[in-house]
Order: sequence, then structure tokens, then C-alpha cells
Amino acid sequence: HSKFRSVCRDLQLAPLVIKEETETLEKEVNKEIGSELNAKMPGVSSVGLRHSLRNSNKLSHEEKTQIAQIGQQVVNKRQMRELSAVIRLLRDELLYDRQKRYFITIDKLDESWTNNLLRYKLIRALIETIRDFNAQINQLKIICAIREDLLDRVFRFTRNQGDQQEKYQSLYLQLYWTSKQLVDVIENRINQLITHQYVKNQQVKIKDILPSKVQQSDSVTYIIARTLHTPRDVIMLFNECIKQAEGRAKINQTHILTAEGIYSESRLRALADEWSTDYPTLGDAVYLLKRIKKTFRIPDLEEKDFENRLLDYLLKNYQNHGKGIIYNLIEEKMNFAEIIPELLWIFHKVGIVGIKKETYLGTYWSHKGNKISTSDITDDVRFHIHPAFYRVLGINP
Repeated sequence: HSKFRSVCRDLQLAPLVIKEETETLEKEVNKEIGSELNAKMPGVSSVGLRHSLRNSNKLSHEEKTQIAQIGQQVVNKRQMRELSAVIRLLRDELLYDRQKRYFITIDKLDESWTNNLLRYKLIRALIETIRDFNAQINQLKIICAIREDLLDRVFRFTRNQGDQQEKYQSLYLQLYWTSKQLVDVIENRINQLITHQYVKNQQVKIKDILPSKVQQSDSVTYIIARTLHTPRDVIMLFNECIKQAEGRAKINQTHILTAEGIYSESRLRALADEWSTDYPTLGDAVYLLKRIKKTFRIPDLEEKDFENRLLDYLLKNYQNHGKGIIYNLIEEKMNFAEIIPELLWIFHKVGIVGIKKETYLGTYWSHKGNKISTSDITDDVRFHIHPAFYRVLGINP
């Protein structure tokens, strides 16, 4: 009971403490800004500053800009002092043993936040701080896991004049998974679920419980090809295969095909959720590719048929299509020849479509790090629907 009362008292005092800290900070910053202003704008003190700000409509644009710049410089100096103090504390007092290595991992930045713009600013500040820490404390590394689409949005919405995203490239380590690594992930999970009954310590291989072929393809290759080459995808599909084969000693072709249909639909929903900030109606727009051939070129798309698909899409999304490219087509701000490359570029960006620019080149997939621009999308290139979405889009391979 006494502990509970103590916590309540602390909670009641917390707003007072925050208010006191805020007022102290405000006084110090005002004082520093006043000193800076006196040097650069003679006759303006901290008192004069407050008076000027209350009557800001009397300030010229140049004066407002100069005051803002001085204020930003003062705040930056304070933040750098505090950051330097934390770095010194870590380096000299806590991480004094140079032989030890420490790692801090940060994840789940893509989960829901109350305010997206605030989220992007905080993540940008986090990236800047990580860069400073990692450069100054050799035995500490802060590692932040972040999706590429989220990182792009962070820089897009927090870009300052003169910013160059390329300067941050040296901080990145792109993560890609090979087919062998993905198979290892599945086999490790299998061996956690299954104990071999006859031979002690023998590891169960994925081929021990899968059929040799699925629709004339090697079963392991068939499963891996229907993922976006991430462990989450492979685990999601394989778990569904196990669920379909419940009570059986092995998974057969029927189990895999049934699991594929369920997985294909759920994977599209997950993809639409991931990209909902940039493309809120992606989950519906992708059905413009319903029952299309698995490989096609732009001239293969019949304009009348595609317009009927667009009309069906708009009837379902008449409240949500907003001011996007499909809206522009209906309002005759864009024509069919303009909208198709734009749509296909979006489908490529999110991983639904791969692009083969030349017959002697491989297929470009965004999840493998291949980047293209809208200018690369011409009548000559071939588009490939990703096998993960064959079933949900009703495409016969």
C-alpha cells in the first residue's frame, strides 16, 4: 500500500517536474539566443526578442529567418553538448573495457505510431544519433533494423535543403537471403518440432517430409519460388503446409497446393498493409492484373478490357481513390498510355511484378535490390507476375 501511494505521489509530481525542466530550458535558451542576437542583431536582447516575437507581424521576413536560424543553432549546440556528455559517460565510465564488444539492436520501427510525420522526424533523429555514437565509441555498435520503404519515406518527409541520402549509404548493410539459407531456416524449425524416432541425433531434412515433385518442379524450389525470399514468407507458407498435413507422416502435393492458395491471399494482404501509407488502395488496385498471363508486355494489354477493370476498381473504391493516378485517368488528366507504366512501376516497386528489360538480362525484382525508374518501362520490356501471387490473382502458370 505504501509503495502504491509513493507511485501515485510521483505521478502527481511528474507534470510539475516536467514544467520546471521546460521553464529552466526555456530561460537558458532565451538567454543564449539573446546573446547571439546581440552580437548579430545589435540592440535586440532576450527581453527584446520576446517582445519582437509577440509582435512578429512587425518583423521583416529576413529578420524572422535570422532569428529562426540563430535559435536553431543555439538548440543544436545544447543538444550536441548533451549528446557529447552521454558519449563520454558511456566511453569512460560504462564501456571502459576495450576488449569487450557491445551491441544495441533496435527493431519494430514499422509498427503503428500516433503521428506519421512525428514518427519520420524521430526516426531521422535516431539515424543521426546512431551515426554519431558508432563513430565515437569503437566497442559499441547500435544496429537498427528498418524496411527500405520506411527508410525512403523518412528521408522524403524530413529532407532539408542540401540533404543527400547517398551520404548515408555507408551506414547500410542490405540483407538478402539465399535459397540455401531459407532452407536452413525451415530445417531448423522442423528439427524443433520433430524428434527422430529411430536414429539418435540424426537431423531431419526438408526433403524427408516433402514430395519429390510439385507440378513437375522440385518441391523445395517450388516453395522457395513462391516467397519474396524472406524467412517470414517461407515460415508462413511452410506452417500452412504443416497445418494442411496434420496427422500425416509426410506433406503431399495436394497439401502444398492448398496451403499455397491460403498463403497467396494472406501474403497480398500483408503486402498491402506494409505499403498502405504510400498506396492505401494497393490491395484492390492489384486486382487489375486478375487472370492476366504470367508474362506480358504493355501492348498485350487491351485498352478496353483494362478500362473495364479500372471501372470495377473505382466502383469498389469510389470513396478512397483520392487524387491518385487512377483518379487522374478518370478526370482525363492522364491517358491510358501514361497510367499503365505508372501502375506497373508501382507493382514492381512493391514486389508484385518483375521486369525483364532485355532478353539477355535476368528479371529485375525489387526484393532482390534491383531498382528501376519509370523511364525503363517501355513497350519492349517483359513483365513477370511473382509466383507468390499466382493463386490470389487467378493466374495459370
